[in-house]
Amino acid sequence: MDPLAVLPPEVVVRIVHFLDLPGAGRLTQASRAWHQFIQHAHREAIYASPTKVDRPDGCRDLAFLREKRSLTGYFQGVESWRELCKRQAKVRRNWQSDQPAVRGRTYKIGGDPVWRFRMDFKRRFIVSTSEGGGLHVTDMDNGELLWQLSRRDVRPFAHLEYDMERGVAAWDRFGNSIEVWQANDEDEGSRGVFSRVAVLHHECETRGVPAIVRHAGEGDNHKLSPWLRTHIDIERGAVGHLDQGEGAVMYSMARKGYHFHDKATGEALGRLQPAACTNVFHIKQPHYTDDEDDAESFVLESVAVLERRARGSNRVIPLPSGGSHFVPLRPEKGRHPNHGELHVSEIPLEQDEWGAGMLSGSFMVGVSRAGRIFLCSDWPALLADPESAAASNCTAIIETVSEGDSDRFDMGGWLSIRNGRILFEVDGRIYILTVPTEPGAHLPSFLSESSSGFAVASSPGLGLSRPVSFMAVWDDCISFTYCTIGWAVELDRLIPMPVKAVRVLSWSPCLDGQKDILCDSEEESDSREE
Repeated sequence: MDPLAVLPPEVVVRIVHFLDLPGAGRLTQASRAWHQFIQHAHREAIYASPTKVDRPDGCRDLAFLREKRSLTGYFQGVESWRELCKRQAKVRRNWQSDQPAVRGRTYKIGGDPVWRFRMDFKRRFIVSTSEGGGLHVTDMDNGELLWQLSRRDVRPFAHLEYDMERGVAAWDRFGNSIEVWQANDEDEGSRGVFSRVAVLHHECETRGVPAIVRHAGEGDNHKLSPWLRTHIDIERGAVGHLDQGEGAVMYSMARKGYHFHDKATGEALGRLQPAACTNVFHIKQPHYTDDEDDAESFVLESVAVLERRARGSNRVIPLPSGGSHFVPLRPEKGRHPNHGELHVSEIPLEQDEWGAGMLSGSFMVGVSRAGRIFLCSDWPALLADPESAAASNCTAIIETVSEGDSDRFDMGGWLSIRNGRILFEVDGRIYILTVPTEPGAHLPSFLSESSSGFAVASSPGLGLSRPVSFMAVWDDCISFTYCTIGWAVELDRLIPMPVKAVRVLSWSPCLDGQKDILCDSEEESDSREE
């Protein structure tokens, strides 16, 4: 019996709420009456369901779209829940594809290699520090410089943190102090201009903002506004990499794993030791084409492209054909099969050193010197019951191909996590992998059955690669520091030179009849990226 004929409409709407988007789509094809009921009579009520659209808990309208982190503004102009479902579905399918249709853009910023950067999608600019010193604010849409501080004002290799909601930037400076600056939002004529609002002084060298590690074995946790500080006594041996969640600060402690402290009181909450994990997976080495691995070939082709291009102070050489391919990958159960061969680290798990880690709600991810990735789907529960760590199915280790490069690892072993995706770098290869979003998810089952991802090189030619010094995953794009070829003008000649720029790869398609900043990309890459 057809439910439409015997049940009240509000009950039928409630039943359809439990269907996912593909299920609702199939139901519209069952009959003309079902098509009319879902696509017209009750369209907005049905498509607003959390089973159809990704939205924050308790959200009743589309106002949250103003906070979306999208390079192309893909979610701007959405006026209905059904339209949002369509756009989210297109991006989701692209993320899940083995060969995604990805468009990219590279930003060359200043004359020095980029060190740290933050993207402000609300104000549409990029804030960055460099290896040579100084701070730059770059227009996200056209790549033009909006504002800068000189090398005298910002030290080389300055760590940078940024709060997009308030437009607050903080970085460490000479003299064991932290500078805090804020964007001048009220003045329409000074977009991208910052003003200093505070200087936070310390008694010894600091690393990390707003939560920082002291070499002397003490930690401070800063809240940018108001100006409060919590003193935290941490164990000696912190390697300087840390992250903070809603109520906790996490420090990486090399071979001792990750230590957690209460952000408000400084009280020790416990520690996670990846060496206790028994659920081990591996990812086989991604193989790129010969052209991508041949740095000399890339340089020669780049110079040929350069000679055909107009000059521009903030441009980089476009990618030659064949560059930036995505290699699909899936985690596989067990230790890496190539142990004992070249480029596969033989560092035992119990002797591995753990570096950068990140928190996202109850989920935690960390990276090691040997190229291992540690996943935990419910770190608060594991801290409360440390005896269950060895048998816990909320943890897993993923091994990758790594040479154990100390320079790369000591730079941070960068990673990022957002919306069920993790991004990390190992030896010049950037991996993006899907992970569960439910607290306490059974990681062995998810990695075996549902997880997928891909790898892409951190430079067009792996021989040109330099360590990634920052990366992030957003709603429809990823961003990372990227070593490629730029140019300088000397005696009216164009001189090719290596440059460490900002690379952004977007998964959002170009909307029909509309153009965004990537629709007329000046880069020449493979057809999928364009």
